[in-house]
Amino acid sequence: GQRAGRKILTAIAAVCHRLVAMEPELTQYDAICGDGDCGMVMKKGAAYTLQDLKTYSQDNTTIDLSSLFTRLATGLSASMGGTSGVLLELCFRAMALSFASAAAVRGVRDATLVDWTAALRAGVDAISYYGGGRAGKRTMLD
Repeated sequence: GQRAGRKILTAIAAVCHRLVAMEPELTQYDAICGDGDCGMVMKKGAAYTLQDLKTYSQDNTTIDLSSLFTRLATGLSASMGGTSGVLLELCFRAMALSFASAAAVRGVRDATLVDWTAALRAGVDAISYYGGGRAGKRTMLD
């Protein structure tokens, strides 16, 4: 329902605030084993998402998870750029499709724990498939 939808938006915003705060640490770690841009790229995506969530909240009285995750995918790709932006876009688009399929099958928009699990699995699978990453290979999946 509406209350659950607001909790989802609050949770997404909390993750975004944490990513913004962790930018220096993420950059430091990425400088050791990567190209050193992870923190800035994540911060850009998180900051964009925080602004977009405000607009989304004003424009929508109910939360449709499929449309929300499609919107997140588009925003992350546009704001982040690079491989991370593309992989997160693919992840969130796969999640959006999973939520849409679940809603179509049951005829309701409220997601169950099974729906969330399936959506997250679809997102991880998309990152793995398109990015070639596997657990333990020092990718964003780790």
